[in-house]
Amino acid sequence: MKVLCFLQNQWFRQPDRVRAILARNDSTFRRIFIARTLFMGCKTGQMLLKCWGSNWINHIVFEEASPQVGGKSSSLFPADAVHMASVIEEVEPRLIVALGGIAIDGIRKVETKIRVIKGPHPAARDSGMVINRLGEILTELNLYLWLTTGDSWK
Repeated sequence: MKVLCFLQNQWFRQPDRVRAILARNDSTFRRIFIARTLFMGCKTGQMLLKCWGSNWINHIVFEEASPQVGGKSSSLFPADAVHMASVIEEVEPRLIVALGGIAIDGIRKVETKIRVIKGPHPAARDSGMVINRLGEILTELNLYLWLTTGDSWK
């Protein structure tokens, strides 16, 4: 089962360098790059790994609601609905997870019949609420996997 998870946007200390790397490569490289950098120590990746575990993390396609790259953690860009729709068309997920206000706002602008699960940004300040909701999303992911395939990851 293919799951697509939208976050808001990435940021790097050398954003111009990252933009150049991404510009030279295709969308498959972009998604691999997003996943690899997401789990190299940032709070967002740490929270997702803690709450969902490596089985799910390794089976989710991660993408950003905005293709823009920021230069600091406070960098925020509005969701790009055209980008998001293009990613959905290319990835062909059976389920979409939108995490954080920007990703949720963006997915609301995209016409899709694919089920969408919404949740807080993993690095939001209220970590207790985030952990609880990400745990609920994990339950939904497991239930959806079981209902659609008869399989489960435990």
